[in-house]
Amino acid sequence: MKKALIFILAAVLPLQGCSFPRAYPIESNLNILIAGLDTDESGDIILTAYTDTVSPSAKPGEEQISYKLYVAAGKTVSEANSRLHELNEKHLLWYHAKYIIVGEAAAKRGIDRLFAFFTEDDETKLLFRTAVVKGATALEFLQIAAKIKSGVADYLDSLFEEVKNTGKSREIHLLNYAINRQIPWNDVFIPTVEIRANPAAPDESGGDDKQNGGERNVIRLNGFALFNQDRLSGFIEDGTAAALNILNNELFGTKITVKSSHGNEVSLQIMKCVASFKPEFYPLGVSIEIRAESYLAEFYDGDNLSDRETVDYIKRQQNEAIKNSVEQCIETMQSLGSDAACFGDKFYHKNPLKWRQIKNDWRRIFPEMRFSVKVSSDIIGTYELKEPVSG
Repeated sequence: MKKALIFILAAVLPLQGCSFPRAYPIESNLNILIAGLDTDESGDIILTAYTDTVSPSAKPGEEQISYKLYVAAGKTVSEANSRLHELNEKHLLWYHAKYIIVGEAAAKRGIDRLFAFFTEDDETKLLFRTAVVKGATALEFLQIAAKIKSGVADYLDSLFEEVKNTGKSREIHLLNYAINRQIPWNDVFIPTVEIRANPAAPDESGGDDKQNGGERNVIRLNGFALFNQDRLSGFIEDGTAAALNILNNELFGTKITVKSSHGNEVSLQIMKCVASFKPEFYPLGVSIEIRAESYLAEFYDGDNLSDRETVDYIKRQQNEAIKNSVEQCIETMQSLGSDAACFGDKFYHKNPLKWRQIKNDWRRIFPEMRFSVKVSSDIIGTYELKEPVSG
């Protein structure tokens, strides 16, 4: 009898004062998909929540999804998030969130305080993708983007998937940011999004963003925002952004166009690019060797690709184009005071004892450091048919 009583008490006592989590119908949930972050002149944080909600249907699979923006402000992101609950009757959820987007002005003031909520709150995830809006606030970006595409988060997913083919940007998760910010001599970079006028849209004045079937604006993903510690210092895009991916060994495809020996335009698809680094303490500098592999994506019929000299000339032009892009990227990082390629870390790993002698002066040393770049490449395919394919 005593054993039975003890068992009952052991089962009941832990439940006293507790309750099971409340279940919410799916139509009562409001899923935050994108968090936009800005700051005002007083320093308050403006949180823009791009949300979706599901309306049930009598037929399975025919549920309707609607999107809406909510805006709240607070001294912290946590306070602004709490105020979001005051604006609607639905249950706000972060579990489906994908993106944190920061306005340009807010990024210039510093993003550590903006990201602190997301790195510490157990409802959010370190795998959020991050982005900085070029030339606008996050609120402005989301307001216009919501008119261009009904599902902005899904559209951004597609842009990040496609940018793998150009190498001009890439995903940077909140986890990447958090890890790099733990190392005081490293700087971070974050992909850039912006709203641009659509050159294919009809020339109309006034009205909605969609006229005559054409969108007046488009969402563009290209390049990176470079930071000096946690403050935005500038932007890079196109080939310079691809060069930063080369320096971080994160380039998996891009195209470059050079001239052949006959003066014709030749496009090459770079499939592989590996960079190795040799830091030197005396004198301070870094030697960079880059090995690339590509194939000819487009060329003029007048170029004889069976001629060794013609192919070698194109290879030399390719080497020079890659070298120029990398050197331009390094010069831009130095001028902005942003070690986004983590060169300081390379010195640290080579010789931690010698690194101690210079680490406190690294932000003064880096902008004046000497770099040398050497590129070698192979063209492993021309895709030129010598004779018809027999059927």
